[in-house]
Amino acid sequence: MASLLVVGTLVMAMPLNAQADSVNIPSLVISQLKITSSNGQFITLYNSGSSVLDMSRFQLEYFNNYDLSKATSSRLIALSGSLAPHSYFMVSDDAVLLCYKMSVQSVSLGLSSTAGMVQVLGLNQATAGGSVAPTLEDYVGWSKTASAGAQTLPSSTSASLIRQPVDASYNPSIS
Repeated sequence: MASLLVVGTLVMAMPLNAQADSVNIPSLVISQLKITSSNGQFITLYNSGSSVLDMSRFQLEYFNNYDLSKATSSRLIALSGSLAPHSYFMVSDDAVLLCYKMSVQSVSLGLSSTAGMVQVLGLNQATAGGSVAPTLEDYVGWSKTASAGAQTLPSSTSASLIRQPVDASYNPSIS
């Protein structure tokens, strides 16, 4: 489990696709998400593993509703570059001024400020030239109205969702 914090407003638990077994721990997780009705949207990913990640082996999938049976559109966002262990990678639709080291990829996000879901997919290929099998690493769903399975967005357009760090048992570790 991990927690999401809507900055200045609320803390909520969100499940990760992970078990206590280290084989199933996702290596790339969503650590922060900002959704606005204009520019300034971003998704920050975190490499929780001990190895450098080839970001071309991951992609984001965005749906315009957290309830996939109600989603009317989706899109894939390809990633590129590499990400050092325990480092952050930001996908942003606007110029970003950073005060610490972070990899940034600029892309038009167009996330719905009403409801949506972003999934982190790992792209696995067993053999060269073989088929690619996506695996769900992590996800976050959101809605303007309170709904089961989705983080409720605040009315403030300057708020963002921040996932809190977790301990080895996946309990929130808030300092």
